[in-house]
Amino acid sequence: PAFRRECRERPLAALSVATGLLVAGVGSLGHIAQSAVSRLTVIVAAASVALLAWFRARPAYGRRRGLPPGSLGMSHSLDAIGMPGFYRDAAARWGSVFKMSQFGRPVVCITDLSRGFAFLRANESRLVHSGWAFNRLLPGGYLEFMNGEQHRRYRSIFEPAFTGLAGTDCQQAIRQGIARHLREVSRGAGGQAVPWTRVVDHAALLSVLQMVLGVPGNDPRVARFEALLSQLTDRPRHFLPVPQRFRTSAQEMSRAVQELVESLKVSRREDGTPPSVLSGLLAPSADSMPEPVIVSNLVFMVSDGGAMMRRLLGWLLTYVCEHPAAMEAIRAEGTGALQGATSRFVAETLRLHASEFVYRVTREACTLGAFRIPQGWLVRVCVREAHRQACHFPEPDRFDPSRFATTPAAGTYAPFGDGAHACFPAPAVLAAASGFVRELAESYTCRTAADAPAARVNRHWGFWEPGAGFRLYLTPREGLS
Repeated sequence: PAFRRECRERPLAALSVATGLLVAGVGSLGHIAQSAVSRLTVIVAAASVALLAWFRARPAYGRRRGLPPGSLGMSHSLDAIGMPGFYRDAAARWGSVFKMSQFGRPVVCITDLSRGFAFLRANESRLVHSGWAFNRLLPGGYLEFMNGEQHRRYRSIFEPAFTGLAGTDCQQAIRQGIARHLREVSRGAGGQAVPWTRVVDHAALLSVLQMVLGVPGNDPRVARFEALLSQLTDRPRHFLPVPQRFRTSAQEMSRAVQELVESLKVSRREDGTPPSVLSGLLAPSADSMPEPVIVSNLVFMVSDGGAMMRRLLGWLLTYVCEHPAAMEAIRAEGTGALQGATSRFVAETLRLHASEFVYRVTREACTLGAFRIPQGWLVRVCVREAHRQACHFPEPDRFDPSRFATTPAAGTYAPFGDGAHACFPAPAVLAAASGFVRELAESYTCRTAADAPAARVNRHWGFWEPGAGFRLYLTPREGLS
C-alpha cells in the first residue's frame, strides 16, 4: 500500500522510474540472450542479492553480535508507514526493543517509555539529533535539532521567552481569535457540514501567531503570514535539494519577523499587547535586532508549531463530536474553567494522539540492556505505542478522560517528551488547546457528518491525523450566535 500511495502521489516520478526499469530490463534481456556467460552472471548475481536480502531480513539476524530481534526487510519498513498498529504488533512479537529499517538505514525501536527515555539520558553524549532537510536553511540549525552546548545556549534564550504565554492575557487573545474564526466558519457553512480542516487550520495559525510573534487574529498581517507559511508545509526530502519556493518563503517570513521587531521597538507594549515569545526575546535587549539564528528559529517555530497545533486541534475536534457527554461535563464546570474536565479531556487526547516518536542517531556504539546498537543507527522511542500499553492504561484505545482524575505513574505518560529536549512550550500549548475545547463546549454543538480513517504522509516521520473525509456540523448553541 505504501508503494502504491507513492505512485499515486508522484505519478511523473513513478512513470520515469518504471520507464527506466523497462528500458534497462529490455536491454539486459537482449544482452543476456547473446551470451551464456552473461546469463550465468545475471543468475548468480540475482540469486546472491536475493539470498543476502533474505538473510538480512531474518528476525534473528545479528543476534550473535548483540543486535535486537526484528526484521530489517523492506516489507516491514513499508508496513510501518501505513499500518497504525505496526509498532505495537512488532513489540508484541519481538519485545519492547526491536530492529527494523527506515529511511534506508537500520533503526532500533523502543516501545517502553521509561526504558527509552532512560536510554536517551544515559547516552546523551553518544547520541545526536537527526535534522530534516529544511534544517539546512537555518543558520545554526533549528533548536529542536541542535546538540550539546549549542542547544543548551539557545534553549536558555528561548525558554524564558515562553514564560507567561499560559497566562490570562495571551490565552484570552488566542481564544478571542478562535471565537471569531469559529463564528465565521459556522455562518459560512449555513447549516451544512464542513471539513475538519476548515475548522482547525486557521485556528491553529491564529494560536501560534499570537503566542510566538504576538500577531492578533484581527491583524491584517495574518493573511500574509498564512500565504507564506503555506509554502513551508511540505518538508523537503533528505535526498533532494531544498526547493526555491521553500527558500523564498522562509526568507520572506524572516523579513516579516524583522519588521515586527522594529514595530515592537517603537511600541514597547504601550498599547497593552499580550506577551509573546518575540516580545519576551526583546525584553532583555530592547534596542538590538535578534541574531539570524533566533529570527530563523522563530519562523520555523510558527511553521512547525502551527502544524503540531493543527493536528492536536483536529483530534480534539473529533472527540468533541464523538463525546457529547464530555462536553456537558465541561459546560457544567462554569464559564472560563480550563481545569478539571477540560484538562482531562485534553490530556486524554494527547495520550492517544500526541508526540508519536523521538528520534536520535548513534554517533558511537551504545548498549541497551543486553542489546548493542551500532554506530550510525537510528533510535526511535515509540511514544504513541507506549501511551497505549494496557498495563498502564486499561482499554488503551478507548477515549476516557477520567483516567486523568489521578496523575499517571512516572514513566508512563510523556506527550511533550523528556529531558533536555522536552517541549518547554507545553504549558502554553495546553492552555490554548483547553481554550479551544472550552469555546466549542460553551458556544457550539458539534456532530460528526462523515467519518474517515486516520491518515498520514507517506513517510516514517509522518504523524497520524484525522482523515480528509472527516466532516462535521458546527451549530451555535441555542441563544448563541
